[in-house]
Amino acid sequence: MKMLVNRKLPSWFPVFAAIVIPGSGYVILGRPMRALQMLFFMGFCGFITYRLSGMEISLIGRLAGAFAVWTLSVVEVHRLAKMRSI
Repeated sequence: MKMLVNRKLPSWFPVFAAIVIPGSGYVILGRPMRALQMLFFMGFCGFITYRLSGMEISLIGRLAGAFAVWTLSVVEVHRLAKMRSI
C-alpha cells in the first residue's frame, strides 16, 4: 500500500508529537519499529526502577527509567527531524 502523504511537515511537528505521545514522533518520521522498541524499553526500565525503589520515593522517581528513555527518544526524534529537513 502506497503512502498518499508526500507533503513535507515542519521539523518541530514530530518533536511535539513525541513529547505529547511517546513513540509517535518515530511513526511520523516513518520508523514505527523504532517506536515499538522505545516503548518496550520505556516499559521495561519503568518496571525495573519501580520495583527497585522504595515506597517513600515519589511516583516520578519510581518511574525514572521510563522518563529517561522518553527524554532520550525526544532528543533522537529531534535529531532525525533535523536530518530529514536538511
